[in-house]
Amino acid sequence: MDKQQELVDKYPELFEHAWPSVSDGWLPLLDTLCRVIKHHVKWQEKKGVTIVGDGEEPPEEGEWMDRFFFSQIKEKFGGLRVYSYGADDYIRGLTDFVEAMSYHTCEECGNAGLIRQTKWIKTLCDSCFSDWENIRQAKWDSNRERFLKENENKKKEYYEIRSLYEQVISRINKLDEDTKEAKGSLNMLVLDRFLEDITKLVGE
Repeated sequence: MDKQQELVDKYPELFEHAWPSVSDGWLPLLDTLCRVIKHHVKWQEKKGVTIVGDGEEPPEEGEWMDRFFFSQIKEKFGGLRVYSYGADDYIRGLTDFVEAMSYHTCEECGNAGLIRQTKWIKTLCDSCFSDWENIRQAKWDSNRERFLKENENKKKEYYEIRSLYEQVISRINKLDEDTKEAKGSLNMLVLDRFLEDITKLVGE
């Protein structure tokens, strides 16, 4: 299990609508932010206060909710960006502080870092900056391996579904002509459309 998943599992209610799309070095900053936010929300609830800031946008499904959660977490121009729903002034202050700290924290290892100019603007320590090309290549290889594995799983699911589809078609074709005329055409149309959608999703 990667460290991003561990953080999500630790605070599932905060990461219901977002993923920490940053490298390992900034995860301790996010962990501290989550811990303090969780304590603040719990303390406010004990006082009967619901934390939902004014002017916040609802999540993508369009439903307003009466609790705080992250909506997006990413790196931008060398710094951490934390977007959320339902934050009050206290949480916004915490977020601003953590975002500011990210400009002094190496995104890769968590040591003291500075803004560096690579092909992108990154916040890196001296060691990670000098070895950046190797780090970048290793991350690329890891992401490529993960993509190929996920794609292989999708293809396996596709062929299993296609096998089931072909079995159903075979049974329909064995029906007598009257039954096939009454029911077969509709079933064939539905199944053909189903296979077409699956093919577009997974690929041949």
